Amino acid sequence: MTFRQHLLTGIVAIVLAGLANPSGATAGKIDDTRDDVRGCSSCASKKKSSNKSVSWTRHESHGRSTGHYHHGEPDEDDARLILLPLEAFAYAIASPFVLPHYLVERGWGKRGSWRRGEFPPRPYAPGFDGSMGIDGDSKTLEKSAALEGRGARPVSMRLALEYAGDLGGVHRPAGYFLLDTTSRLGLESGWSHFVEVDCGEVDTLTLGDVNVMFRFAQSEHVQFRMGLGPRFFMSQGVTAVGFNFAYGMDIFPVKPLTIGLHGDLGNAGYAGLAHGRVTLGVVLGPVELYAGWDALAIGKTRYHGPVGGVRGWF
Repeated sequence: MTFRQHLLTGIVAIVLAGLANPSGATAGKIDDTRDDVRGCSSCASKKKSSNKSVSWTRHESHGRSTGHYHHGEPDEDDARLILLPLEAFAYAIASPFVLPHYLVERGWGKRGSWRRGEFPPRPYAPGFDGSMGIDGDSKTLEKSAALEGRGARPVSMRLALEYAGDLGGVHRPAGYFLLDTTSRLGLESGWSHFVEVDCGEVDTLTLGDVNVMFRFAQSEHVQFRMGLGPRFFMSQGVTAVGFNFAYGMDIFPVKPLTIGLHGDLGNAGYAGLAHGRVTLGVVLGPVELYAGWDALAIGKTRYHGPVGGVRGWF
């Protein structure tokens, strides 16, 4: 079967899944999400708690606080008590970046860190053990002869179409795009369209993000990425822009399998947003078929359920 036939088959399967069984929808999830994004239920309480905290600080600064106020210079024990939590926080923030980079690029007898890597035409292409070729020193700009002999390229692109079935009855077709380069910088974007049906009435929501990504750890079998970008929310006249932090890992353990883990943290309007997924895929030439579990929280509303899709590698 050709690449075009693989891709068309996957698209048809996703469309049919999205149209299946719309009658089981639970009304109100998308409407609740819009309320959270607009801040209808939380703005007043947030302002009240913020004002309380400000007035307490002002009272302390004028010595009128009913709490205990410490006079004099802090001693060394006080300084240590302050610095220890800060150090722990700094290690916790840095570990998702430092630890994977050390284990993937400097551990296990590797030849140094920040080495140059290029991409095969597709994962597990002839001459490649995974989705990248790592050779030579990344400080040089010349293409490695070994990589060139295997048909490696400085740019890789992948497109995916998928369907996620929320257990509460919301249907969610989606599309994803990732552009990766030898410089380790890339561009990632994902857009989901939520459809909720109840008694013949349809409610919809569109959610998307565009992130500048950095591939901070790479090997033939494993790549870690993190990135930042804007988050977009559109639903029934309600539009909001937020912030998004993306973090993900792709694993290519053995031909033809792939494992993907991806997460997002940010906001959409007044609502906090958290997203996580895990997928298992099978590479069939330039096409990958994958399935897994997807969980998304926007404010107080949860969307979670199985996900399946088709990805093309270019």
